[in-house]
Amino acid sequence: MGVNSGPQRDLKSYLKLNKDVRKNARKDKNEFFNAVATQAENVVLQHNINQFYKRITTLSTKRQTNKAGPERREGKTISAVQEQKREIGRAFP
Repeated sequence: MGVNSGPQRDLKSYLKLNKDVRKNARKDKNEFFNAVATQAENVVLQHNINQFYKRITTLSTKRQTNKAGPERREGKTISAVQEQKREIGRAFP
């Protein structure tokens, strides 16, 4: 078997595609942050402090958040506010 046959060829094509995806993701991220920074500059010129604050927090915060909410010790998600307070009271007596 040659060097460029079967699994090795598939691995090379996968690595190339993976590299392209990561490169495009970095490019998109940079474009997004540049657009938000430009918006922040324009908002400052309009003297709109509230919008400026929103743009700055967008630039300075992390993107990933826990959207599921707090969990019980058993691993189930707690949705009701009263249940969340009760669990917090149990965890920190």
